[in-house]
Amino acid sequence: MSAVKPREPGSFADATTIIAAALTVKGAGEVIDTWPGRVYAASDPDQLNYSPFNLHQAVKLDAAYRERTGHDGPLLRAYQLRYRDLTAGLPEASVAPMDIIAAVADESNDVVQAIIRSQRKDGDAGRAITPREALEVLKEIDDAMRTLDVARRSYAKLAGVAPGIRAAGVSNLINARAS
Repeated sequence: MSAVKPREPGSFADATTIIAAALTVKGAGEVIDTWPGRVYAASDPDQLNYSPFNLHQAVKLDAAYRERTGHDGPLLRAYQLRYRDLTAGLPEASVAPMDIIAAVADESNDVVQAIIRSQRKDGDAGRAITPREALEVLKEIDDAMRTLDVARRSYAKLAGVAPGIRAAGVSNLINARAS
């Protein structure tokens, strides 16, 4: 790779250049089953804020980089910086951990209590659950899910990832950092 074009630290082009220096362009391409030219093109700083790799590929490249160097992968950092830039003007989504614990515990208790009420032998239909009782349980579950969504958004922000990241994406990031 030529150092002729300067690369912004933390950019996707910079991250790709760092990975290619550790793995070689060909090796990086092999990690994600693509041709070396694509990896080389990804190091082009003229592709401003463009990630040529999907999240799955980026995680694989970062994991291979970490395996080779012992350092965290640079693509994760590029994604974090891009996310920070995109959400800079949004209101803070952080909630104190103890507040989260209290809210989740309270909502979980409400779900448990609704289920217990629906199972009481002196309930609407004895131990059988009526549609009304099922709806009451469902309402409590929905309330708990809204509380968990607030907690999820808060922790996603702390992790530097998009709030809508899917569970598989979270698992991939955890596994990439653990290797």
